[in-house]
Amino acid sequence: MEISFKKASKDDFASIAAMGRSVWMETYPPIIGIGQTEYMIEKFQSEEAIIRQTGHENYEYYLIMADSERAGYAGIQPYNGLYLSKLYILKKYRRLGIGRKALEFLKGICSERGLGRIWLTVNRHNAQAIRSYLSWGMSVEKEMVSDIGNGFVMDDFVFEVKAK
Repeated sequence: MEISFKKASKDDFASIAAMGRSVWMETYPPIIGIGQTEYMIEKFQSEEAIIRQTGHENYEYYLIMADSERAGYAGIQPYNGLYLSKLYILKKYRRLGIGRKALEFLKGICSERGLGRIWLTVNRHNAQAIRSYLSWGMSVEKEMVSDIGNGFVMDDFVFEVKAK
């Protein structure tokens, strides 16, 4: 299987939002409940959110392709290094090394832009993602609780890895 990365355009945003919804709905309701899951999808993963992020918040999205099929996506923002806001792989493509390849791709972006680290937040109870990040050489930098509105908080670990 050939893995490649394609910078997303506006034509891809609806598909990215659908992939995000799929991953979130299978992952997060048992961790944070359906109400917070739906709220966060709308606030951070919807097509409207992606348009806002790419238009006003300096985000970039990349489609992850497995051969010619969409296997997932990454959303990044240059902020205090490279903030990996989103890395979602569709279920049928997990455990195939795609996440690790995505991290290497992002390290290449860091090298091109002179950024020294990649960092991300992950829910403290998302054991599968935590195992993956640790296996990729990332480490926990700190714990963080963030109020995201509507009575909800994100209870996260902040992970990081040196980009060089």
